Parts: sequence; structure tokens; C-alpha cells
Amino acid sequence: MRYGFNHLSDDEFLVLCKELNKNKGLLLIGAIRELPPKLAAFAEWRKGLTYMPVYA
Repeated sequence: MRYGFNHLSDDEFLVLCKELNKNKGLLLIGAIRELPPKLAAFAEWRKGLTYMPVYA
């Protein structure tokens, strides 16, 4: 399943970043086995960004 993230507002971007970081933490402690597909896709998409909005 493909997710399009190109139309995210800065607020939506930050929410996804925070969710991704939280899930990465759960992954590290073994609480979850893998990232949810949407967050995994978001992580891949984010790697390709050349411009990163300023973090709040």
C-alpha cells in the first residue's frame, strides 16, 4: 500500500514524526515487532526529503 505524504501540513508532519519516534522506541524495547505500514512508509519517504521543516 502506498501512502502519499507530499501534502502534509507542518503540524501533520510533526505528529507523524512523534508517532514514528514513539514506535521506534517500542521497537527497541521489543514491545512491537515492526513499524506499522504507514509509519514505515513515512520513514522511507522522509529519508528522501531534502527540506525538513523546523521541529517544534
